[in-house]
Amino acid sequence: MKFSTRVRLKGNVYHHIKDSLKELLKVHDLKWRGNFYEKLFKWSNPDSVLIADFEKDPLTSETRNSFFLIDTDDAGFYSDIMNFLKGAGAEENYFTEDIVKKKLEEWIEKNKPNIEVLRNVHKAPDSFINFKVKEFEENKRKHEEALKEEYGSKTAGAGEIKL
Repeated sequence: MKFSTRVRLKGNVYHHIKDSLKELLKVHDLKWRGNFYEKLFKWSNPDSVLIADFEKDPLTSETRNSFFLIDTDDAGFYSDIMNFLKGAGAEENYFTEDIVKKKLEEWIEKNKPNIEVLRNVHKAPDSFINFKVKEFEENKRKHEEALKEEYGSKTAGAGEIKL
């Protein structure tokens, strides 16, 4: 089974837990594959990848947020890393929820039937209006599911962590 999650740590928390995190990665045989020049912070093994990205204050260089992308087939590693990060105050799927909400609001704005226009301008019967409303609600539900699937597995959102 594939496990894929995005996690955010607020503030400078990462710098307090980084040594423990590196030990956990070592226990699960994840090796450093990153590159400081490209600011790629990546650890991996054949079954798992952890990518980190850091949002820094441009004036003080202090870390504002730490973002982690976890992608693994190893249930043991997933459980260990999630328990560790949640214990440090991490928020799971932080980006996905925001992106899905924004995209769904945009879709609703564009696709929601205007009942007043249907009724007053087009003189549509109530049965047609009810049909359009039900159709919209069903399409909205399907669109929301599709967005959750798409953005839950491909996009990290703000902070841009990508595999």
